Amino acid sequence: MTKIFKKQNQKNTKPSPTSRFTPFDRSKLQFSWSFKRKIGPGFINMFNTCFLNSVLACLTYTAPLSQYLLTNDHKENCLKEGFCALCAMTEHVYKCFKTFKSLTPLAAISLNYFTSNLKRISSRLTLGRQEDAHEFFMFLLDAFQSSYTPAKSKLTPEQEENGLVHHIFGGKLQSQVTCDNCNAKSNSYDRYLDLSVQLNDAESIEDALKSYIQTDVIGGDNPSENGYNCEQCKQKVKAYKQMTISEIPNNLIIHLKRFEYDFHADSMVKLKQRIRYPTILNMAPYMSEEKHVEKAIYRLYAVLVHQGSTCDSGHYYAYVRNSGGSWYLINDEEVCHVGVKEVMKQQAYMLFYEQKEMVANNKDVTNRKMNKKHQEQKLALTELDLPDELHAKKCLKRSRDDSSEDEAKTKKVKFVEFDDTVVATDPDAWVVRAAGVPHRSLYGNQSPRTYSNAVGHVSQWTVRDC
Repeated sequence: MTKIFKKQNQKNTKPSPTSRFTPFDRSKLQFSWSFKRKIGPGFINMFNTCFLNSVLACLTYTAPLSQYLLTNDHKENCLKEGFCALCAMTEHVYKCFKTFKSLTPLAAISLNYFTSNLKRISSRLTLGRQEDAHEFFMFLLDAFQSSYTPAKSKLTPEQEENGLVHHIFGGKLQSQVTCDNCNAKSNSYDRYLDLSVQLNDAESIEDALKSYIQTDVIGGDNPSENGYNCEQCKQKVKAYKQMTISEIPNNLIIHLKRFEYDFHADSMVKLKQRIRYPTILNMAPYMSEEKHVEKAIYRLYAVLVHQGSTCDSGHYYAYVRNSGGSWYLINDEEVCHVGVKEVMKQQAYMLFYEQKEMVANNKDVTNRKMNKKHQEQKLALTELDLPDELHAKKCLKRSRDDSSEDEAKTKKVKFVEFDDTVVATDPDAWVVRAAGVPHRSLYGNQSPRTYSNAVGHVSQWTVRDC
């Protein structure tokens, strides 16, 4: 195997385990792909591991994460003894992007560097059992954060905020309570790595986000007993509480809560309605008014799907946009080119968006420049991003093989100039609270725990017959 993944035996080649935490250097991240290449290999399903395969497919094509790990910076400075989730992810993206076999048609790789260490990612995970993809995603991000933790120590919330994971996926929520009597406002803040939205009667992701920031009434008709304790009025009063987004991440993950408990059936059920989601999403309407954000434009780059009628069964797979801008289905070992129409009609469970433009009214906001590598000057709106009716007229007919990527290079690309203004942040406004602690929402069927393939050699490959 390439030297990049060999453990170094020389003395003093790694920092001391007692070294103090060093904030991650944001300038090391490239938020847009710096290279173009064909789609990588599929992933072998090793006994009900589709939940893991689909999450890793989406993370593999998360540009800032994969491009940073490909620099090998983390492995060279890793403080972790034993299993390290970021080192495993480094090996994974290297196999997907840098090896010759990754370009072999119909190739699929074994993910045994994760499956053989599920218990180290979380003690709640069991190989052979169908786990919930969203829960695994949160456990994996938590394991990533532990990967840059010095030995026998734990990161503080402030250190987590300054780590790799939060620079990519981290944002901040604002909970604002407004007194109905004196109009006094009280704000509290909490960090997040993804947004979990209720579906209810929503028909689109915009509907679900509107419900997410809907104002709730505290106290109602009897504020003297169950009202809000207003510090200004010095009494219990009727109040209004609203949750909005104070800071949005570079890579936005939206989790659709498709699994809920049915009290009548005394069991978990799946909400099966199809929720419309756009390729281009403006998050400005859901942000705190104090931020004065006019536009916060995101582009879809991955969709994770749960297929099945119940919570304790089914199958996970993913659609991803590769570094060349084309959409692919990654369904375990199967990898094939697809059109945007197929992507947009799925029963999505998780949506992955990347930030493309941020415009704020700087009249009342002190602006600061974002990192140059993060600030994209142009947003390419390819024909794949056009509405379906325009896409039908303008999109060239494609075959479902890799040769269609060569045709895509000759297509015209439209560009929209970006504004350089960004929203200021308040680093002192964080609430001290542990992050990355998911709650179980889905249990899967049990199956025999067969480990032979899952814990095989790390360089194992399988090339399927045509």
